[in-house]
Amino acid sequence: MTTISEGAPTAVEIRRPHEVLWVAGGLGVLFQLLFWGVLPGLAVAVFVMAVLAAVVVVARRQGAVASVQTIAVMAVAATFAIAVAVRAEPVTTVMNLLVVLGALAVLVHAYPTDHWIRYGLRDWLLAALRLAGHQLTGAPGLVGAARRASAVEPAASGLRRALPVLRGVALLVPVLAVFGVLLASADVIFAERLVALGDLVRLPRLDQAVGRSFLALTVAYIVAGAFWHQLQRRQQRVLADQAIPRVLGFAEAAIVLVGVDLLFAAFVAVQARYFFGGQAAVLADGMTYAVYARRGFAELVVVAMASLCLHLALAGLTRRETSAKRVAFTVLTTVLTGLVLVILTSSFGRLLLYEQAFGFTRSRAVAHVFMVWLALLLVALLVLELRDRVRWFLLASLVTAVGFAATLNMVGVDALIVRQNLARAQAGAELDVTYLAGLSPDAVPALTQALPTMDAGMAADVRAALACAAAETRDADWRSLRLADVRARRALAGMTNDAAVGEQQGCPYFQR
Repeated sequence: MTTISEGAPTAVEIRRPHEVLWVAGGLGVLFQLLFWGVLPGLAVAVFVMAVLAAVVVVARRQGAVASVQTIAVMAVAATFAIAVAVRAEPVTTVMNLLVVLGALAVLVHAYPTDHWIRYGLRDWLLAALRLAGHQLTGAPGLVGAARRASAVEPAASGLRRALPVLRGVALLVPVLAVFGVLLASADVIFAERLVALGDLVRLPRLDQAVGRSFLALTVAYIVAGAFWHQLQRRQQRVLADQAIPRVLGFAEAAIVLVGVDLLFAAFVAVQARYFFGGQAAVLADGMTYAVYARRGFAELVVVAMASLCLHLALAGLTRRETSAKRVAFTVLTTVLTGLVLVILTSSFGRLLLYEQAFGFTRSRAVAHVFMVWLALLLVALLVLELRDRVRWFLLASLVTAVGFAATLNMVGVDALIVRQNLARAQAGAELDVTYLAGLSPDAVPALTQALPTMDAGMAADVRAALACAAAETRDADWRSLRLADVRARRALAGMTNDAAVGEQQGCPYFQR
């Protein structure tokens, strides 16, 4: 068994640890300034760019240079951070934030090497545990390193001189708060002057000051732990494919695969009649198309995901000592993947039928995109099995997650829902204006653009919904600014009178 090693897990002496502490503290203060009391928006992009710059600067001060793979991870984090300031649809926003957090975690662990590309399941688990441990112990470790460095490095003397000042300010703030409250209670005019001073310099209230300080310290502590993890260079060994013991015999795995293949084949045989026979085949069995579509698509997606996990588990645990066993295992898993792809196709078709019967919703549109990427992940697992690279499956999963999030951003889920439901309505189906009005600002331009193509009754309902949207749309704090909000306000710019009417009527349609 061969291993690829990054070297023994030895600690590296950190240069200028006091500078790392200042950077961590600065990022903590920046976080509370950007995110206190606002929803995610442009602030996410600003903060992520600051974090990326800090990671690069800190690493270069330690003599480290990023690899091409690390630069790619940084580009992913920056791109999806910007995407948070573009789209308003909540599922897309959550996926963007998850991709950003995942990319930053990979960056902190891997910078500046590219060994993480070859990680298997055990490697990722060890990396996650090591990162979590350093998040808890990293800040005290950096403080200790700064104290040791201050005794020998003249550059650290600035930190020693600054610490008494910082301690004095920390002691002064609560003292001033107590005496200020007492004096304000004793004199109304003095209290008004204090309030005016607070409004002038935008000082937070005492409860906000405590909360903001706690938030800044918490984030600084987490960032310091991340830097400690990055700078320690305690990377675990990259394990070979056989690192996890293969405890399952080929016969047992073959029995499981053959049984599942036969079950899936029987299901596909039954489905073929309905899938290729269309509505006539469904109606012949006494079902409506809507009833047929309503049942099963969620269960079929779960089946596809469970079969993927089964394939992955058997590939990692099954002994295949001879070439004949390896070929047989590959054939059985190939059949399994092919049948699961057919099942996913059936699920995709059922969801289309459901949407044709009841309309498009956010969960159904997201499920469509998810099924496509799940199918691609199944194909990726099959290719890795054929090339004996199953340990790279987790990397393929990360790429799939990024692709899924990118597709949601490019498609524009809420705008797609508007277009599809309006097309159904023009074909004679019922239009749920209340649901469309409750979508995110991503949907507003699509609604306004479609007004000229609607009949009078439908246009009146949509205008009522847009009037409520105009009444609810306000200029937001720049930190929560999103391009979707800007586009919605521009689309609604000519509806100011309708907005006033919507406010008077209480906006019955608009439920955000």
